[in-house]
Amino acid sequence: MVKRRTDLEWQSLFEQYESSSVTQRAFCEEHGLSLSTFFAKRRQLQTASQSESVG
Repeated sequence: MVKRRTDLEWQSLFEQYESSSVTQRAFCEEHGLSLSTFFAKRRQLQTASQSESVG
């Protein structure tokens, strides 16, 4: 069964990625993530945070 992650868990993963020196592909492989899900969730959270800062 696929693990469902909360937005906080995703945010933590993105912070880990940004502080690492590996490629997105390598990071996803290390953490068992789909590259397409990584991109989609990152965009979703960025859009949500931009919406909050505007309002």
